[in-house]
Amino acid sequence: DKRLVTDAAGGNEFVGMVTSKDSAADEFTLDSVFEIGCAGRLLQIQPLPDGSLNVIIQALQRFRIQELVSQEPYPQVRVQLLESTSASGREYQ
Repeated sequence: DKRLVTDAAGGNEFVGMVTSKDSAADEFTLDSVFEIGCAGRLLQIQPLPDGSLNVIIQALQRFRIQELVSQEPYPQVRVQLLESTSASGREYQ
């Protein structure tokens, strides 16, 4: 959603990234995405000739979705931040 990107770019806002379970789904619901995602900060936004945006995001911390708070003007969720661990189970920074 372009509005989410422009709103987040206007300040020190974070965005959440989640993977859709069904790429054909046209509406965000808690059942349509995996519950684990990643919070990030927008680093760069590049408008493209076709009207879409190319966005570079710095991933910061994983989260688990707790609940859907609002759908307007774009989906907003309450999350629980998760501890960062490597595949071997050791923590990393």
